[in-house]
Formats: sequence, structure tokens, C-alpha cells
Amino acid sequence: LFTRSNESGNCVATTVANNRTTDNNQSGMKIRSTITISVYAAVAAMSLYTPMARANMAMLAPLRTRLKILLDRHDISDAQYTQIVTVLVTNDEILDVSMKDHDDHATRPTLSNELVLIFLEWINEELTENRLVQDTADLIINLFTLYPPPGIETVNMSSTPNGPASASYTSNGVVQFLGNSNFAPSSGIYNGIWGYEIGVREYALQCNAVGLNILDVTDTNNIVKVQTIPMPGGNPWRDVATYSHYAYVAAQAGGNAWVIDLDQLSSSTPQGTDDNPITEDYIKDIGYLNWGHTVNVDKGLLFLNSAGGSTGCKILDLESDPMSPSVLVDNTVAYGGRDCHDSYVQTIGNSDILVSSDGYYKTWRIFDITNIRTTNTPIYLGVTPLITTKVYAHQSVMSEDGNTLFVFEEFNDFDIGIYNIQNPASPKLIRKFQWSDDDTMNAIVHNGFVRGDQLIVAYYEAGLRVFDISNVNIGITEVGKLETYRDPDSDGVFNNQIGLTGNYKGAW
Repeated sequence: LFTRSNESGNCVATTVANNRTTDNNQSGMKIRSTITISVYAAVAAMSLYTPMARANMAMLAPLRTRLKILLDRHDISDAQYTQIVTVLVTNDEILDVSMKDHDDHATRPTLSNELVLIFLEWINEELTENRLVQDTADLIINLFTLYPPPGIETVNMSSTPNGPASASYTSNGVVQFLGNSNFAPSSGIYNGIWGYEIGVREYALQCNAVGLNILDVTDTNNIVKVQTIPMPGGNPWRDVATYSHYAYVAAQAGGNAWVIDLDQLSSSTPQGTDDNPITEDYIKDIGYLNWGHTVNVDKGLLFLNSAGGSTGCKILDLESDPMSPSVLVDNTVAYGGRDCHDSYVQTIGNSDILVSSDGYYKTWRIFDITNIRTTNTPIYLGVTPLITTKVYAHQSVMSEDGNTLFVFEEFNDFDIGIYNIQNPASPKLIRKFQWSDDDTMNAIVHNGFVRGDQLIVAYYEAGLRVFDISNVNIGITEVGKLETYRDPDSDGVFNNQIGLTGNYKGAW
């Protein structure tokens, strides 16, 4: 398992003990004996929860831009847009502040309690007069944090189990630290990461603001960066995934999508530092400016996830020409999709299922893409029930049997949710949970991955956490960890504390 830590700048190699061997259609990496080595996750950071940071964090595009997207899509009228930006919210700082970089999330000024109630009253009137649909109303409420202010009593009608996972392991539990590498400490954050195996050699594909870095990790005591492929943009968003012997890299902040044929990497003898084995004719810029907030590859398909309200996911076919993939679906918004901050694909029975994590819309949408190459149409199946609190639908993964969906929300409301999706048209919430010490040290979750009965999670300041998910109806147990933020050198000494900086640091 390779993780990425934003505070230490290390690419960390670890092993996670597992009771079974398995294959995973998302990574195509090898599984050795009873030790799962080749999950490749990335690692960064987030702030300790405070009402201000959670409620008014400026994620991605400014609010004015999001409103203009709704206007362009005819989800709101000219009159409604004008009412919001000239009457209800007249403070330009609220409307125009944006996320500057991943370590410095700007916060907006808060709306007064009185204005929150006025705004909600206006939304209710627009709904009553059928001038606004519920989906759009919920988005506006989430964007502007229009939740009952302090002093107004609310009742939680949910009986869903919710709380930190239990834990009784010692040391790192099922996790064993192997090694790390901080090969570019002055080049900004390390972001997306994936893996590639050829012959007897294994490589980590690590993105940063410079481009794609290729590290030989076969010997975790001697990790060697064999090549850096420079690319514009990508600070702070660049991601990578693989198909066959090709790597697909995409970015935002002025970055394009790229294809790299990895066939020139050594399959036997090690190559030296910056040997640059991949020549220019094996590297191709394929365009798609700013489409790569995140990237996913599965079923011979490339998913460029924009995290944007007007675009959603772009789906490309890799099978016919991997160096020049063709567009199958220009954007999933046209087929019922929304933000698509991230995507996940898994075969369930005879169907290929796509789950889109839809950001500010607070939901995870489910599509059937089994016949996408012949129909060019993702078939909308269902959506998770609306969450009434402020959350950001960030990422999702499934259990290996496809019955259970694990979702991760980045606004620190409930962290991880578990849904029964045996009927994808009607997902049922089973429980919510957090890392074992979340009640005393409130960290924020980022991404997760499933191997067998284990959920492996990048938990920002709480580091890497591993959970036993063998019986989600009974409960969740934390069984391992790696303190990538508090103890970045793995020497047993905590160099950092959770929640002191208020920024996004730790396990990506």
C-alpha cells in the first residue's frame, strides 16, 4: 500500500494484513499471499472541525460562479439570480471568495441569523409557487449554508447508528510501515497516486504540481525516482490511473489530460535516479483542459471527473486506441448527473455500475453503463436519500459483493456513511461512523478503498485508518493505522497534533 502525506511530503509504503487474496478491477495490481501490497492511495490534509471552517469553507468555484451555472442551465431564472446576488447576499466577499489551494481553504464571512431565515423564507416561497425545484433548492441551501442558526431548536429524527468505530489493537494493528520517500520537498503538495507493475518491478505513479513522477518501489528500502514528466497546471489538483501499460494523467488549475505509454520502464533490472527511460514519443497531451479534478479508469473506460456543476464526468473509450481515447459521453449532467467530484465503477452481476459523488448536491448517484460503448448513454438508476445537514459528497467505494456502498463526505458532518444498494433505485442508509478517536480529536475524512473485509481510508490528520467491514449491520471496528500526519517519520514521536493548524494536512 502506498500512501501520500501532505505534511511530511512522503510517499509512504506500508502493508495491510488481510485474511484473503483477491483481485480488484479498479487497480489491476498484484496481491501477494495474505498481505495486500498493491492498493495505491494518495495522502494530504484537512482542518479540525470548527463551525466556521465546516460551514463556510470555500470549496472549488466561487458561489457567484455556481449561481451562473444554475442560470445557464435554466435551473434558476434571471430574476432569481438577481434576487440572490443583489438583495439576499450583497457581500461580494461571500459571493466571490474561492479555494486558493488545497492547504489553504478560504473561509467566507457568515450570513447573519436574520438573513439566513429571510433566505430560507424566500426559497420556501419559490418552491410553493413552483418557481424552483427541490433539487435546486437543496443545492442553494448547501452552497450558502442556510441551516438553522444557533438558538433555533431542531430535532434529529434519524435513528441511524452513528459514532466512532471501536478499536482494541496495539501499535499499528494490521498495518506495517515499510519505507517512504520525499523526493520533491519544494515542489508543492503531492496529489494523485497510483501503481503499475511490469515483470518483477513495481512503480508508484505520483503526481504533484510539476507533473507525473515515476518511482521504482520494488525495494521499499531504496525507493528511486526514475523520471519526472513535466506538465502544466495541477496545483493542487492532478490525478492518475492506469489501463494496460498506459497511464492517464489529468489536472485542473490550467492542466490538460495526458497519456503515457509505460512500456519503456524496466521489467527486470533497476533503473537509476532520473534515468528518464520514457521518451517523448511515448508521451501525449490529449487536451481536455481542467477536466481532471480526479481520474478513474475501469472496464477500459477513462472517467475525467470535473467536480463542476455544469459538466459532471466525461467518459472516454480506451480499448480502440489507448493513446487517442474517443469520447463516449461528453458530460454526465445531460443524463441526470451532477457535480461528479469523483467516480467509482464496479461490476455487479451482469451490470457495470457507475457511482458519481456529487459534491455540493450531497448525494451519490448510481448509473448503469453496461452498454455505454453502443448507446453512449449512462442509464440513471437511483440516488442516495437527501441529507438534511451540510455535507460534501466527496468519494465512494463498494464492497466486493456489490451490496454495500461506502461514502465519504468532506464537510465533517458524519465522515463515512454505509448504504445498502442491493436495490440501486432505493439505497438504504445502514449507519454512519468515524475513526476511533473522533469524539476527542475531530479529523476529517478524504478517500477510501476496499480490500476483502477491510476498508482502507485516508483520514487527513488522523492518517491512514483500516476498518473491519465484515458485518456492517452489527458494527465497525478499527483494526489498524499509520500516523502519516502526527508521526510522519514513523519514529514513534508525534511531530504534529490534530486540529492545531486548521488546514488540510495528512492522509490524502
